[in-house]
Amino acid sequence: MFRVRGFPNEILKSREAHEFCERLLRAFMANTDSNLLAQPVVRNLISQGARDGRVSFAQINDLLVDLELDEEDVELLYEALEKRAIAIVDEEFVPSSAPQAPKTKTTPKAKKPGPHDDLDAILADLDMIKGTEDDVDSVAQFLAENDEETYVGDDLDDSQRPVDDALKVYLTRMGQIPRLDAEEERELALEARSNDPEVALDAKNRLVESNLRLVVHLAKSAATRTTLSITDLLQEGNIGLLDAVERYRADSNKTFGAYATWWVRRAMNRAIQEHSRVLRLSGELYAAIQTMQIAQRELTQKLGRMPSRQEIATATGLTIEQIEEAQRAAVKPLSLENPVGGDEGTTEFGETLEGEDEAIELRSERMAMAKGLTALLEDLPDRDKAVLSMRFGLGDYEASGPQAVDDVAALMNLSRERVHDIEVRALRKLRKKARSSGLSGSDSELDD
Repeated sequence: MFRVRGFPNEILKSREAHEFCERLLRAFMANTDSNLLAQPVVRNLISQGARDGRVSFAQINDLLVDLELDEEDVELLYEALEKRAIAIVDEEFVPSSAPQAPKTKTTPKAKKPGPHDDLDAILADLDMIKGTEDDVDSVAQFLAENDEETYVGDDLDDSQRPVDDALKVYLTRMGQIPRLDAEEERELALEARSNDPEVALDAKNRLVESNLRLVVHLAKSAATRTTLSITDLLQEGNIGLLDAVERYRADSNKTFGAYATWWVRRAMNRAIQEHSRVLRLSGELYAAIQTMQIAQRELTQKLGRMPSRQEIATATGLTIEQIEEAQRAAVKPLSLENPVGGDEGTTEFGETLEGEDEAIELRSERMAMAKGLTALLEDLPDRDKAVLSMRFGLGDYEASGPQAVDDVAALMNLSRERVHDIEVRALRKLRKKARSSGLSGSDSELDD
């Protein structure tokens, strides 16, 4: 229930109070200029939090991963929830608006074997031995006394068993590390920023070690949507955990576990996306692609059209060359064996491609013509050049493609007829220059 200071609970239960709260929430949303808070899923989360007075960290983390938000957006969402007096809780709960299914006595269905049942078994045993004072050797002996099939399937060959054994040792030792409460984590976060290198290093190590279980939990969830091994996911998640330790502030209104969850998932998602690519990208190029795509979505929503490279560069601080490289790298490769045309799928994509010699010759002609047209455009007045660039998708507008006359008129604050006249006059000038410069094929291109 939405609570307002100074109002008794009886008044808040009334219909008028509910309508007041809804108007107040809409006013908050209307006064913000954030693209994040304008997202429908974010608005729904805040509305649900306003009704229940709380949201869970799991809801927030799922939302942030789906929207691929950066750290600034994470802070913005937390500030928005705090401003609306919406508490963030650790436990899961069912929102008040969600329908409750009637409880009936049914026979439980048999659970299908999962891809990581061996990991589940290890974690179950870790919960049994959690909190004991046994050392690593005694815990290893405890696991060795159990049937090995509990942890390692019979379908594993000898080359896979050492990896699984190493995973068991890692998880076993992890289970012996005591967990920390929120107050202890904040104290360690303060020590992590100490001027004493030894104190800071020891605090960071304790924060990392006490949250290794969190990485395992998130790796299990991520393993169902990738072919990456569980060990690879754990490694990437631990890197994200290290980032969280370096960035976490003790004065934050969030627990370290909630803060680290976002960074761990971010690292895992990045690894999953990289693994799905045929060609591996550098970290710098991957970051540029993400920055470009986020800016492109925001500018498209704001402008009502695809932004030009110059507009993206201005919004992101990247250079035109970096934008071009990111656009080329963002294109996913297409297999030549993909079926095309009809439901039968008898024709492969590779069979529809032109011959190599013909393709190279045609590509060379187009490149030469593109260079020639670009040089010819430089001799035109700025307004004529801008109109042709937008109409034919040249230069900075190559990424957005050709624009309609109405769109160009709206962008340049001209009438539709005026844009058409400028285009006709500019094309006439280009044809004359093309004939005098010997640019072959230019007439047919410009006549389209």
